[in-house]
Amino acid sequence: MTDTLIVDSLRLAQWRTQPEYGYDSEFKGSDFSLMDWLASQIDTLLQELFGSLYVGGMGKAVIYVLGFFAIATVIGVTFYRHPELLRLRRKEKQDTDYTVEEDTIYGIRFDEAIAEARSRKDYREVVRLTYLKTLRALSDADLIHWIPSKTPLQYVAEYEDHHLRHATMVFVRIRYGGFEATEEMADEMTEDNRVIEADIVAKAKAEKDEAKTENNEATTTSADEKGGKA
Repeated sequence: MTDTLIVDSLRLAQWRTQPEYGYDSEFKGSDFSLMDWLASQIDTLLQELFGSLYVGGMGKAVIYVLGFFAIATVIGVTFYRHPELLRLRRKEKQDTDYTVEEDTIYGIRFDEAIAEARSRKDYREVVRLTYLKTLRALSDADLIHWIPSKTPLQYVAEYEDHHLRHATMVFVRIRYGGFEATEEMADEMTEDNRVIEADIVAKAKAEKDEAKTENNEATTTSADEKGGKA
């Protein structure tokens, strides 16, 4: 049996060009995005929750309030799960509040100032004062030449000592490097100071004994010379 249906391609093409039929709508992309759909769903939900209050002009206000609480909730949850962020912020503020002033080894009652700093657990100040106390002891013993414009490393070059080198490293890290001072660092600085001051005393005693011995030898030699002449 012969198929009597014949497609009139020319007439179909003419219909498709006529806008009232809207044949080309199926080939056009939709302008309705995912965000539009989501906003529509939220809008529908808010209308169901607040009814006429939402429709009557309070829509934007409700959205702003909900958005504010959403942001506050996210921030609160973040800091709750990561409390170290708060500690880091406090530490940054402490570092910002701390100003580096010019150091001096004169006019300071070191023992009293260090004890006071320890009592308030200001270990940064303990480290600073203990290091300056060490430099004062070395300066008084003429083992270094104190000048305010000198760098700590210059004093290490003048007085080559393991404990002074270690104390200088800790001092520079805390004073200028922005590191947080701990009680352990303060104790290490105190121990370095104790050893250095003990070495200063020992060297002074050795020099005194050596000078006394040389003086005795000179006296004995002089007496022997006088006896020989007699």
